[in-house]
Amino acid sequence: MRARHPIAITLLVIPIVFVLLWHLCNRELPNDDGADYAMTALQIARQFNQGPLAGIVAVVNTRGWRPTAFGAFSVPFLLLTNGDVVAACAATLLAIYLALTFYLYRLARLFSADPLVAAATSAAVLSMPVVISYSLVFFSESAWLLFSVACIYHLIRSGPFRSPVHALAAGFYGALMGTLRPVESFMILTVFLAFLVVPEFRSKRLTLRSSSIVVGIFSVPASLLVGSGWVAGITRLDIWVAAIVAVTLGVLLMRRFNSSLVVFFGALTSVSCFWWSGFMPVLLAWAHEATAYNRTVRVTEMSSAYQIAQTLLRQTQDYGQVQLGVVICLGILLFATAITRREGSKEDTAAREGITAPAWLLLYASATMLLLFVATYSIGGSDRRRSLVALALLALSVTVIAATRSRLALAAVVCLIAVQFTVIGSVLAGVPVWAAANGFGIPSPHRAPDGNIEAARALAKYVPQGNNVAVYTLALFSPADRIYEPNALKLALLQGEYGFGSGYYWDSEPYDETLARLYQGNFKYLLLDSFSAVSPSANHNPYAHLAVELLRRVRAGGTENPKLRMIAQFHLGARDQMLFRIMPNLPADGYDSLAAEWNGSKAVATEQQKGFPISNLNDGTESAWGSLEGKSDVYAGVVLPTPTAIRTLRLRLMTPNGRAHLRNIRIVTADREGPNGPEWQFVRARLKGSKDFATVLTIPPSPDNSVVVIEIDQKDPQWHSRLIWGFACLRSQGDTPNYLAEGSGVYVRELEVE
Repeated sequence: MRARHPIAITLLVIPIVFVLLWHLCNRELPNDDGADYAMTALQIARQFNQGPLAGIVAVVNTRGWRPTAFGAFSVPFLLLTNGDVVAACAATLLAIYLALTFYLYRLARLFSADPLVAAATSAAVLSMPVVISYSLVFFSESAWLLFSVACIYHLIRSGPFRSPVHALAAGFYGALMGTLRPVESFMILTVFLAFLVVPEFRSKRLTLRSSSIVVGIFSVPASLLVGSGWVAGITRLDIWVAAIVAVTLGVLLMRRFNSSLVVFFGALTSVSCFWWSGFMPVLLAWAHEATAYNRTVRVTEMSSAYQIAQTLLRQTQDYGQVQLGVVICLGILLFATAITRREGSKEDTAAREGITAPAWLLLYASATMLLLFVATYSIGGSDRRRSLVALALLALSVTVIAATRSRLALAAVVCLIAVQFTVIGSVLAGVPVWAAANGFGIPSPHRAPDGNIEAARALAKYVPQGNNVAVYTLALFSPADRIYEPNALKLALLQGEYGFGSGYYWDSEPYDETLARLYQGNFKYLLLDSFSAVSPSANHNPYAHLAVELLRRVRAGGTENPKLRMIAQFHLGARDQMLFRIMPNLPADGYDSLAAEWNGSKAVATEQQKGFPISNLNDGTESAWGSLEGKSDVYAGVVLPTPTAIRTLRLRLMTPNGRAHLRNIRIVTADREGPNGPEWQFVRARLKGSKDFATVLTIPPSPDNSVVVIEIDQKDPQWHSRLIWGFACLRSQGDTPNYLAEGSGVYVRELEVE
């Protein structure tokens, strides 16, 4: 018996060692949804630099595309690692896996008095690739599984609902489940509670009247929380106040009603309200977009019985045909021995059944959960993650009961563990054995430098701060061929503090429409991967269709690519990468200003108003540059790629609601920027249509967005090829900046030169 404890400890420690070694080998940033979680965590962690209060506020208010709590869990590790995303994510996943190991073992010990049986069944579940994979990639499923197992463990330990301490812990973990996957967590808790409390009602240990009153008290803030997703008038404060009132009322009534039931629903409701209040509309918006994506790209085809069967078969393969086969065989053996077993005294049988009774309850509950999720999956489509908790609980309950009853079953479990350990070890060794078939596939650690970080460094040479880069790569649908991934690249840019971002539109396919949409969304650059293989999974994806069209147009050249101008071509990995400047809609006559930033010019100014940066002066949009209020002299212009003798300046005016924001100006030029800014020289000029040239020009009040053409005096001694051209308003010398009754700012939408 003494030898069982070291063996049990070894079985539990080996998967932890595998996870630790995998993360020590991995150098890759999180991808896909994991990158979104990591970006949220990084944004929160940086707020702690402003102080603890700012950090706490950020934890509550900063949400990513998926407005769940998972990103916040890695914030302490980001602070400990000084913002090292790879290390922090690894530490987060390892800590979650350690806690999951503890709770799975403790749950199995409730069902078996033999520590070896409990450890073996726990190790079998922990080393299932569908489980261990989520401790290697930065997805929320590992934390969701942990909180689910912990909640069920404490619910069973509570009596049920006879120990307030365990009931409180169960409510807390149940709420944490809901912060990650609210709908699925609600289904899991509802099913398990139904199986748990029905015997209690029958034995009169719980009464329907008192339980209904407790549930009714806490249903008020819960109803407000759910309703806030559709009713704009329900505020975060309303929900918090309702939750506080419900908790207070529950505490006052604890002596009259079941105190464990009160603390369970109190913790469950209050934590859920704290996290989700104010963000239910965001959650619904995310659910709507995710549903639209699934329908558009046809993640799962469910229009016929054959397609449903094929999809379910594919999900079975994802979970592992071997693992499910073992569980099914053990289940058959279990029911066979339950019917035919006659050995042992009645006392032994009763004692054994008393220990395994909670395991049978979990088996029935988890089987019901799995059936519900399979039915939901068949109707609406999804992926294997939705059923992960139900499958893990079913596997644990079946194996622990079977192994407790039969040595043969225990031997089968140990053999499964040995096979899974061998496969995982081979992946770590770099020679995967059976790693891509029958559910044994786990990701290999990325030992090479991260391509996303290299891509970020390459882009920083060409993309100015304040812009965004649209990223299109067909390798997104072929993970083995990825050099970078759009979300991970965005994370690399955030981690490196490059000052510009990246992204894409997944739901836009037409070339002209998408480029116009990108430009309006401040995507001024487009990165295109030369990878051209189209995966079958991309057949219905608008993003993939646009990437294919971009590659076709680039190869065709000429007029096939009118809204993109290539500014750089470089190598990443073994492939060419092309960086384009997205062009604005130019006038019909094809006029293209040399001053435009897509032609390599840079806007400069002596000052800028908040919200009206100098970069607006030559970005091709209607966004305006503006000066500060005051009496200082204002200079603004563009640094051209090469010195040029400019003949004409064009100013696009800002006159909102007839309020003209430009009046007296002087045309200026310079040969270089200099350490203290350009060394400006004045050049005589005139408005087009005027006769005489002058140093000071008066711009007449004109409609908003109208263009004033200014002609340069080519006989002026300062006129020749110059690097910098612009205009000035010398407010200190009496130049009137605008036509406003109040305000002394100078505002212009666009400066163009010819």
